[in-house]
Amino acid sequence: MATLCRVCGQRCRKHPNSIHKKGLDKTSPNIRGRLKESYNIEINKDVDGVHPHYLCLSCVASLGKSCCKPVVQWAPHTENPCTACSILLKTRFGRRPKANKIGAKRRKERETARREEEEIEEVCQKMLQNVKKSTNATPTKRMQQVASVVLKQMMEESHSDTVELSTGGSKLTVKKVVTPRVSSDQASQRTVRIRAQRLESEMQWSAGTTVAADLQFAALLKRKSKEDLHKILSDHGLLKIKIPLGHELAMKARLGWSWAEMRKMKIWLRAYKVTMVCEGRSRRRKAELLRDPLSADLLPFIFTDGQEHETRLSPIVFITDLQEHILHTLDELARNELLMWDNIPENEVWVKIGGDKGGTTTKFYYQIVNVEKANSPFNTTVFCIYKGDETTPNMHIALDRFTEQIKSLQQTEWRGKQIVLWVCGDYEIERKLLGLQGASATYPCTHCLVSKDDLASEIDAEPRTLENLKTDYDQVEANNFTAKAKRLNHSVSGKAFLDIPVERVCPPGLHISLGLWQKFFSNLELDLQWLGQLIAEYHAKENDDCECESSKFKAHINTTRDMLVKVTHLEQMEEDIRQQIEDLEYGLMTQSLVEEPSPNEEQMEEIENLHKQAYKLKKEAQELRTTHQLDKCSNPLIQRLDKTLQHFKVRRQAYAPNCFVGNHVNKCVKEENYTQLLQEVVHTVKEMCPDGDLEDVTVGIQMKYLLLFSKFSKCHKTYNTANSLSTQQIDELEDNIKDLVLYYIQKFPQPKYTFTPKFHFLYKHVVPFIRKTGVGLGRMAEQGGEQSHSQFNVLGKRLEGVKNTKENPELKHLHTMMEEHLIRVHPSSRKMPLAEE
Repeated sequence: MATLCRVCGQRCRKHPNSIHKKGLDKTSPNIRGRLKESYNIEINKDVDGVHPHYLCLSCVASLGKSCCKPVVQWAPHTENPCTACSILLKTRFGRRPKANKIGAKRRKERETARREEEEIEEVCQKMLQNVKKSTNATPTKRMQQVASVVLKQMMEESHSDTVELSTGGSKLTVKKVVTPRVSSDQASQRTVRIRAQRLESEMQWSAGTTVAADLQFAALLKRKSKEDLHKILSDHGLLKIKIPLGHELAMKARLGWSWAEMRKMKIWLRAYKVTMVCEGRSRRRKAELLRDPLSADLLPFIFTDGQEHETRLSPIVFITDLQEHILHTLDELARNELLMWDNIPENEVWVKIGGDKGGTTTKFYYQIVNVEKANSPFNTTVFCIYKGDETTPNMHIALDRFTEQIKSLQQTEWRGKQIVLWVCGDYEIERKLLGLQGASATYPCTHCLVSKDDLASEIDAEPRTLENLKTDYDQVEANNFTAKAKRLNHSVSGKAFLDIPVERVCPPGLHISLGLWQKFFSNLELDLQWLGQLIAEYHAKENDDCECESSKFKAHINTTRDMLVKVTHLEQMEEDIRQQIEDLEYGLMTQSLVEEPSPNEEQMEEIENLHKQAYKLKKEAQELRTTHQLDKCSNPLIQRLDKTLQHFKVRRQAYAPNCFVGNHVNKCVKEENYTQLLQEVVHTVKEMCPDGDLEDVTVGIQMKYLLLFSKFSKCHKTYNTANSLSTQQIDELEDNIKDLVLYYIQKFPQPKYTFTPKFHFLYKHVVPFIRKTGVGLGRMAEQGGEQSHSQFNVLGKRLEGVKNTKENPELKHLHTMMEEHLIRVHPSSRKMPLAEE
């Protein structure tokens, strides 16, 4: 390359002043600029070993001229002749090339081989023509011998059992297949394995790829009937299935079986060629999974029955070392590759701590947020459970043992990552963990110092912190915990349980939705109560029969008719008295204009007495209307609402009287469902009042709640998601919440309609928390803890036999439930089929 030109590729002549001697890297900027202008060559982009570094004199002379030479495209050197090699081979170096001297014997052998190839080619050509002209389709023996010799030679040259023949069109592929001398049922195992390997190779060759070969093999198996396939697999011992170690423990915990029931299941599965590990290995595996010991005890808990309080011993089971258990769970999650960092800083591990009361037990749990489904019941590990209420004294008995462990856990690092603790739960648990009074207190919010009269205010109140909680608690303690001291110190009634910042307390998203939907539905029932009373008064005034199936409503119409007679009589008497008052006042005014004004005490006293009589009559009429209200059980509109809800498979009595659960709210906030719910009200009113006198009122109620439910549905679906939310989505959620709150304040004025603390949570604290975490409340809130109640209820029923013990049956029962629960939620059980419900 040191002898070639960069532009034309010709050999450079040696000249003392040529660029051949200096090199392009040492030329002046003028030469480089002219080179780029004429040939579009940039020297600084040349690659060593690919581009020459010199120019010939001819190319130097052509720089800047209009007639430019074609530029050679240089390529890297390869085994085949590259650009530089091709140019050098064509270049003459001033002397005659050496002749290719071959001996006479070698030349004669080559000539003989050439003539033989020509003769064979001529014979093959004639043979091919004769075969094409022949009408006999069967090749002769000689032709077959020739074909076999050709194929053998081609296979030897290709070192393969497959060769391709040219046909003038698509190539013909010929593959060698060995004819077995002995059948496989009589051959040795080695021969059978070799034949199976050969068949597998042929199947892959015919299918095209390995994946296609598996598909082809599956199609081959389908050609057999199920009975034949079952018999083949059974005869050759291929039908045996063995459940891996640990999976049987997950099944046992999921089904709530005892060891005796597992033995019966093993015997039954053995008949179907399904086996498990022995019971001894399973018990040892269970002991390995339960490496952190459980403590069980009977402690004095307070039980409340109405106004009476009773203290009695009740069982409690808890994990002895909570910090070690959480760190071990993180190790197991990492070993099973279940950890993830979605919207979580890479140097942090998030852990939620919460609690809730379900049934007769109160549970406290933790969840690792760095997993795919953080709120799954299989990610909810209960670390303390006791039989009793979630009162503050009981919670102190259960949680005070974990105070130092939780404080130490916040200062602990796991594999170089800081552990960050969060708090979740319903409103009752969160406010008790912070040491606050209830929803009816002067300062009901757990996140800020807003009073109950300013819950709907647009002004942001001062946030609660651990510092002002401690300051308020010290003031309350100094004043002997009096009611006045609690009211003056922001409704603080006790000491905070956990040393976790208040900004890491998650708003109870599930209970916010439950509370708001319950509130909106109660408002709807209140308006329908008023509308139902109007319908009853309408039929009472018209004195006709109402087309209604409810006998109670018909009876209410009859009593309403009597009530209206009394009210009309009282209102008429009131009107007469007010007319007398007007006449007397007019007489006094006329007398004062004609004569000298002098106070007439008798007339003034008479007017005052008439005012008292009119007020008494008005109040009596109002009391008659108030006491004679239509109850919910007799209201046909509310009865139609319940029937429509049941059509959506929503039964309010499933959780508590006239209450909803989370799945109910998810069904009710669907547009088609709440639209149909309100439309049924309109249809019912039209059926009961065909004259249309109440149509405007009914449509007004329908549109009022249609907009309310629509605005709430937008907010509910966004803030209760478990997915990550972008800044745009969070801003849109904030606008939707403000729109909902302003609409509610405008259309539902106080004091008839109240603004609850849960509405304040949604208004002021949901969006800031979501901005802080970047995910919806479906991932950080209390749903997983609520689902754990059903698991313990199932375990409790299936492990009732454990109570058949002489000493402390309740304690033994609760201890066994905790063991089965910890096996079920262990990270090694999450990838098993039983881990999904």
